[in-house]
Amino acid sequence: MKRSFESGNALFFILIAVVMLAALSFAVMQGSRGGAESLSAEKTRLVATEILEYADVVAKAVAQTRLRGFEDTQISFENSAVGGYANANCTDEQCKIFSPSGGGVNYIAPNAEGLDQASAAATTFVNAANLYGQWFFPRRTCVRNVGIGSNDCAGNGLDDAELMIVLPWVKQEVCIKINDLLGVDNPSGSPPSVGGSTFLGEKFQGNYNPLATNLALALENTSACFYHSSLNAGPGLGYFYYKVLIAR
Repeated sequence: MKRSFESGNALFFILIAVVMLAALSFAVMQGSRGGAESLSAEKTRLVATEILEYADVVAKAVAQTRLRGFEDTQISFENSAVGGYANANCTDEQCKIFSPSGGGVNYIAPNAEGLDQASAAATTFVNAANLYGQWFFPRRTCVRNVGIGSNDCAGNGLDDAELMIVLPWVKQEVCIKINDLLGVDNPSGSPPSVGGSTFLGEKFQGNYNPLATNLALALENTSACFYHSSLNAGPGLGYFYYKVLIAR
């Protein structure tokens, strides 16, 4: 009887070990899928707040640079992490937003937990896909009825593209929370939808493309997050946050 009892105990402990190993394997698999998983409500709010706060820091640095007497076309977003922002009009460190002698902003890559890598990988617009994990400063996007831009600011023939900061490929739940924090309406619980070309991947280097693309439809906000609903227009399907730094 004693030997039978000991055998039963051994089997019991083996079963416990198998269950614990399975649970550990599941936890590891879930962790490795973090980029595709939804965030908790608390984490979503934290990530959304981080995004808004960083954009505000950049906006304040831009405002301070203007107060030093620099024109908007002299402002440089050149940084050591992402290429393509060198501005020939900026001949002094003081007009560089990411220079200690200028705006004093540290370039910090956005939190990957708030980004949707799958949508970035799915788009056919390579320049837009390459913006994943970056802060983007476009040169040819206008927001309707902001600055001198009209209701159709892309087609009015004016040089009215805004200077703005954009975070491409945001997760849906983060996009919704951003709008909640900004007081922007999420129609039927979803971010406002925008069609047509919006961001084409052209980086600001001190000049604007007068053939601006348009943040149309429901957006007349200086800061918001929206869903780009056009599969065949840049940047493709996905959620995007923006903040106007200088309305033009």
